[in-house]
Amino acid sequence: MAEWAAVARIAREALGQLGLNCLLVFSGSKGIHLYAQIDGRKTSEQAAAVAHDFTMSMELQLLDLVVARMDPVLSRGNLLFDWSQIRQWMTTVVP
Repeated sequence: MAEWAAVARIAREALGQLGLNCLLVFSGSKGIHLYAQIDGRKTSEQAAAVAHDFTMSMELQLLDLVVARMDPVLSRGNLLFDWSQIRQWMTTVVP
């Protein structure tokens, strides 16, 4: 869990450098969620694109800790940044 928190802090700092305020939420069984406030003029598709690009950059920066794709082989022992949840029809908070 300490590793998760460290990755979440790194992600929050990286989002801050992009000008995005971020809130960390610990959910228990589902891990850590990061909520970032984005420009309210973006569509859910645009928000998903921002999240995808950010997630891919986190995967490259933290190769030994983070994966951006739902692949059981890749995600074994790593944290999944599930950007795919950012869709208008999902229960995630989106524009």
